[in-house]
Amino acid sequence: MAEMKEIETIFYGELGITDSSFRLNGDQAECDAQVKAACERAATRLNQRQWSFDFTYSVSNVLTEQVIYEYKYQVPSETPDSSL
Repeated sequence: MAEMKEIETIFYGELGITDSSFRLNGDQAECDAQVKAACERAATRLNQRQWSFDFTYSVSNVLTEQVIYEYKYQVPSETPDSSL
């Protein structure tokens, strides 16, 4: 659960929010672009870590019901050591 909170904190920090429901002022396309850029920064930070579970994190525009950004992480599979 600590990792889930850390993932959420990274997204919230990049988005500049404190709650999962937030509002931006401006044109829809501009706001969606701001959200996407913030999520891409969060993804860059998330990619620097190895997480212990698979997850998908998505951010949607509730007014348009469109997914603005979706981040998927899959735990790398271990490959057998072929040198044995």
